[in-house]
Amino acid sequence: MAIINALSLVDIIHIDRNLCLGCLYLWAAVQTKTVNTLYLQLAMFLLLFVTGLILRQTRLADKGIAASLLNIVVNFGLPLLILGSVTQVKLAGYYSWFPFIAATVMLSLGAVAYFFTRHSTVLEQKSRGVVIVGVMIMNLSTLYPFLSWAWGDEAVARLALVDFGNGVIAFSVVVMIASWHGRGQGSVASSLILMLRFLPFWALWLGLLINGFDWYFPESLSRFCLELGKWIVVLVFLALGLHVNIRMGLHPWIWRTIAVRVIGGLLLSSLLAFLLPLDPLSRAVVIVAGAAPIGFNTLVFAIREDLDQDLAATMASLSVLAGMIYIPLLIVLLERWLLAA
Repeated sequence: MAIINALSLVDIIHIDRNLCLGCLYLWAAVQTKTVNTLYLQLAMFLLLFVTGLILRQTRLADKGIAASLLNIVVNFGLPLLILGSVTQVKLAGYYSWFPFIAATVMLSLGAVAYFFTRHSTVLEQKSRGVVIVGVMIMNLSTLYPFLSWAWGDEAVARLALVDFGNGVIAFSVVVMIASWHGRGQGSVASSLILMLRFLPFWALWLGLLINGFDWYFPESLSRFCLELGKWIVVLVFLALGLHVNIRMGLHPWIWRTIAVRVIGGLLLSSLLAFLLPLDPLSRAVVIVAGAAPIGFNTLVFAIREDLDQDLAATMASLSVLAGMIYIPLLIVLLERWLLAA
């Protein structure tokens, strides 16, 4: 039986009381500055996640609310965060490597997934498509709040450029792969339409134009976009709590897919980070991005192309849930071993 189904009403009231106490302790910690910022943000994200679980258990919210929250994050939070960060940093020539790294990692892992799933007797065509798509798409939206709070605007700007490559491949190659395994109606035109509808894509281009041509953009407005976007993006953790589904957690390909996405992405991005002429912060951002959880667009594409939606939802949810544990640890390790050097 799922963990969330095991919660009684008494348990929920007890957890809700503890959440309130936890918020007070966190507020006190902020005021006294006795808690490391990274651990503080992790505690806040976990509180949001548990709140989502409670709201779903008490039927005060459902997956429809989660979808609305994700739409707010994608259509408002990410564009504001990207625009506010990209307009404030100095763009170096080597920044062009970031989209290339994202594309290389995604295409390489997609090839690995294709090779290892083509002779599987367990996966049907629609499930195989979900595995390949899941391995390729990086859930960078969950990294923005972590990197924003841990390393600041410079890290967010670099991550936005990685996300640019992630978005281009996701809304072109990955869409066609999903279509091939689903409805079979994939086309270049439909892929371009999806990409052009992706507001963070336009926010990045606008920020690059403002920065590159030195157009006037008030610093106060830039800071406003950055701070507002930073707080909107954390809603992704509340949405995760509303959407997580652990009933399919024993499916043999779920954890294999997560392992290839995370471990394979970590190794490949680390290799590229040290082969290419990048500064320490850029290397750190690239490594964290490469190890990102499975993207929520795996579920979006599964719905759009009639793939295995239960597998896609569970895979994305459990991957992001695991990411809430290993991403902060990875950031701490890179902080000590790479950025402190």
